Amino acid sequence: MVQFLLPSNEFFKYIKHAYNSDMPFGTPPQTFNVLLSTGSADFWVTAFNVSTNKPRFFPQNSSTFSLPTPQKYLNFPSVQGIVGVDTVQFAGLSQAKLEFRFADIIENQTLAHPFDGIMGLTFPELSKSATKNPLMAAIDNSKYKLLKIFIVDHTQ
Repeated sequence: MVQFLLPSNEFFKYIKHAYNSDMPFGTPPQTFNVLLSTGSADFWVTAFNVSTNKPRFFPQNSSTFSLPTPQKYLNFPSVQGIVGVDTVQFAGLSQAKLEFRFADIIENQTLAHPFDGIMGLTFPELSKSATKNPLMAAIDNSKYKLLKIFIVDHTQ
């Protein structure tokens, strides 16, 4: 049995009921505070054209950004946006050419939360776009086919 640990990633508590983490997107990195969702497969960050003081993704500022062919636009109840392809980092893993949505229409209720996007941790088949998050992409791109995630609260 082979065991290995990924570099630790700083998780931040949000309202004591959820966890979020800083995630860099693109080259050079644009960092977003992303909610880690165990009940969703959605993977998105706030787009450049959303009127907000939050960090926004500017595709023109990333030398590794591209649009998939054919171009995709996804419509969900609380967010809508274009699917882009770029380098995404999480917990020390860097995944090139990963699809994610940069949301250009976000409901005010969703925009009011203290995060800049969502990384769903469920299987990509549950997503309308079948977009893989960085963890699922790492499993697919690795010779190791088992990845364990655990979250520990070190603040208490």
